[in-house]
Amino acid sequence: MTMTEQRGNNKKLYRQFWKGFEDYLADNGTRVRMTADRWGGGQHSSMRPCNVGRSGFNLVAAHWVMEKEIRATLRIREGEKTGRCYEFFDLLEAQKEGVEQEMVRELTWEKTPRERKPPKERGTGPTPKIYLRRDADLSDKETWPEQYAWLLAGLEDLHRVFEDRIRNLPT
Repeated sequence: MTMTEQRGNNKKLYRQFWKGFEDYLADNGTRVRMTADRWGGGQHSSMRPCNVGRSGFNLVAAHWVMEKEIRATLRIREGEKTGRCYEFFDLLEAQKEGVEQEMVRELTWEKTPRERKPPKERGTGPTPKIYLRRDADLSDKETWPEQYAWLLAGLEDLHRVFEDRIRNLPT
């Protein structure tokens, strides 16, 4: 199979997976809601953003095909162009012990600093993130309900633990 064919297959699987996940959210009465995807991929993308209660901070449900894993992620985009997102990350990381006690699951804290770029070029690189991960195969549709349940639980945990912490960060 060519790379183009594989990408086409992945897009089709993503579309089916995210539609199923949105249905799963609706059926489970959660406060987690997918937002309009401003990152350009929509249901063809490996990631879908969710609100967490403050502009510039997103929960993200992600399916990484090559890595065969899913992630529930808190992504910090606030102050991305000025580098302030790293300050927010540091303020949250200073609360790491309390956060991890509340989460009861292992988090990955990824600051992802990038080299300083001119202001017009900032905002195009990786942003700080805090996430949960687990192995998952997008092509195994039989496990999708289990993957949906895991993603929803992870997003709800991140929302519960970080919502007030994010709101209390300086403006």
